[in-house]
Amino acid sequence: MSINYELKISFFNFLSNKTFSEYEFKHIRSNFINKYPKYEPKKFYQNIYSYFMELVNLGLVQKNDQGCTYKYSSSYSKIDMLSLINFHKSKMENEVNEEKYKKTLLNDNSILSKQEYEMQDIADFPILSDLIIGLISKKEAELSILKNEIIVLKRLIINNKYI
Repeated sequence: MSINYELKISFFNFLSNKTFSEYEFKHIRSNFINKYPKYEPKKFYQNIYSYFMELVNLGLVQKNDQGCTYKYSSSYSKIDMLSLINFHKSKMENEVNEEKYKKTLLNDNSILSKQEYEMQDIADFPILSDLIIGLISKKEAELSILKNEIIVLKRLIINNKYI
């Protein structure tokens, strides 16, 4: 198990037993380090911060940016955090199983082109393939919108040069 995975699960476990209101990130981190001192080195700061921002982006932690420093408040239940922990554990197990599967394929001297291998992977996980196809479609639509916005902005720039 990787140290980053252990850190993420430890951090989420820590938060699942805590509620906080109007805390700065440094205080949340110092409380976490008090409970898990092995994550005190500065090399873990960025990882802890990114895991915390993941919670902010999911809406499980509210950010108040009214003052000169950001203040955070928990808006999750213990069940929310435990389900997030279970999600990350199953994701890690899937990654481990996928690695084992890839090693098995390589050990069996199976000769598959990269494209055939990727298609086989997608076929093994139909729910994921539907999700991936949906995300690709969504991103293509967003890209199309952005291209159109660029065209409009270029036209506005050109028109403003002659005014």
